[in-house]
Amino acid sequence: MRVDSESPLIILHLLEPGGGGTMRHVLDLASEQTRCGHQVHVIYSPLRLEPLFAPQIENLKNVTLHALPMRRAPHLSDITNLFSLIEILRRTQPDILHAHSTKAGMLARLARLARIFVKTKIIYTPHALMTLDPETSAIKKFAYGCYEKLLSPLMHRMIVLSSYEYDHAIALGIPRSKLVMGLNGIQNLPPADRKAIRRQWLAAENDVIVGFVGRLCHQKHPELTIAAFAKAQTESPNLKLVMIGEGELRSRCETLAHDLKVENQIIWLGAADAKEFYAGMDMLLITSRYEGMAYTFIEAIHAGLPIVTTPVGGSDSCVIHHQTGLIVPADINDLANAVLLLANDPTILDAMRFAARATARHFTLAHSAELHHQIYCGD
Repeated sequence: MRVDSESPLIILHLLEPGGGGTMRHVLDLASEQTRCGHQVHVIYSPLRLEPLFAPQIENLKNVTLHALPMRRAPHLSDITNLFSLIEILRRTQPDILHAHSTKAGMLARLARLARIFVKTKIIYTPHALMTLDPETSAIKKFAYGCYEKLLSPLMHRMIVLSSYEYDHAIALGIPRSKLVMGLNGIQNLPPADRKAIRRQWLAAENDVIVGFVGRLCHQKHPELTIAAFAKAQTESPNLKLVMIGEGELRSRCETLAHDLKVENQIIWLGAADAKEFYAGMDMLLITSRYEGMAYTFIEAIHAGLPIVTTPVGGSDSCVIHHQTGLIVPADINDLANAVLLLANDPTILDAMRFAARATARHFTLAHSAELHHQIYCGD
């Protein structure tokens, strides 16, 4: 079925996560689609809605909101939520139902079985397939692959956000005909006063600030960030680490920092808006176990920040090795050496800053919205 590319669409976004890159993506995309004249609805779960995003979702202009109490893990309430979703679809009759994350992808595709809204296309963006985690067992990968293959006929397309995720989806057995490469993008970052930010951090002029941005959770592997920073800090005492994010590993990270004797070199900002602080950093350190396409990559290059990262989804798109950053194995010594290479050579840092900003022009919100529109309207 083909959707008319010239007419305004009725688009319904469905997501369970209440924060992070998934929520950020939906908020940005919904706003841009509304600006382009489409009728947009967002179904979200209030159960994990993070304080940082609560006012943002409530303040969405010209977007109809629907609260559906979805849980992350399988739960009996999924049955009730499925019928509630079907009722919303019956009333709104959207052209596109765009599901974001695993739980939303399941509900959207099961709802398709109702056949009440025959014209609706189901688009599914996992935002990092859960089996990208290298620690996922072979049994779990097999089971998840079977689940995705079973449900794949019920969707029009699955949007993957990096070549890593594309190759992984193929390995799981998802048909190539169902896969399409997407792109995240952002608006230009607001101007910020680098000196004022660094004064807040009590940073000296010659201090080199390493940034970490993300939830303090298993996926983001913040313990590896702290360990690599501590290793580098022994050789370069002017290094400081700024941690932006909250999560269940906060206490463990603080204990690790104390044990490694770098607690006084780390600034904990909690669940802050990272866009307000990139200007004060000198580089970004990403130690994730897996990613689809982390927004931190995109924000960093827009801010002109060199990136030191593990080889995860998004690194292949945003980081040109030795030009806009360094892609190294998820190893303490390798990461520490990469940080030191940049910290000890201002010339390299300056060259990477320039190259990062040049790369950023490919990752704009307008470009992302246009690509999504093409996917929505394609065969």
